[in-house]
Amino acid sequence: LSFAFETRFRAKKSNCDVFTETFWLKERFMDLAVFPDLMIRCGAPLDRDAISLNDPLVLAEVVSPGSQGRDRSEKAELYKRLPSLKHCLMLDRDRAVIDMIDRIDERSWTSRRVDGRDAAIELSALGLSIPLSELYEED
Repeated sequence: LSFAFETRFRAKKSNCDVFTETFWLKERFMDLAVFPDLMIRCGAPLDRDAISLNDPLVLAEVVSPGSQGRDRSEKAELYKRLPSLKHCLMLDRDRAVIDMIDRIDERSWTSRRVDGRDAAIELSALGLSIPLSELYEED
């Protein structure tokens, strides 16, 4: 998952960084401290010894049957409260299906499902389109 994003950013010479589940998302005012599967942050680099961030542009969770209840409800609602967040992705672990939540404005969101290896996710905040075939290996 992170490889597909990192490759795209290198090609664009982007100022964005990709963080995986070993990096904390912490927001003190929301009492939030979690390890999303993937976060993308753009802008000035973090301090060299940083272990957390609070301003992701994109968050992604790989959803399994055991985690889907918490990921799709509790976590998604908390993530939507982050002012910096533009796209929240819920990737099905077993099928090429991604439920996307995209920010429209400060208080509004829209949801859509991207389904099938031939489909692509559009991340307008990053200027990226990534085919699901790059995110999901063939069986």
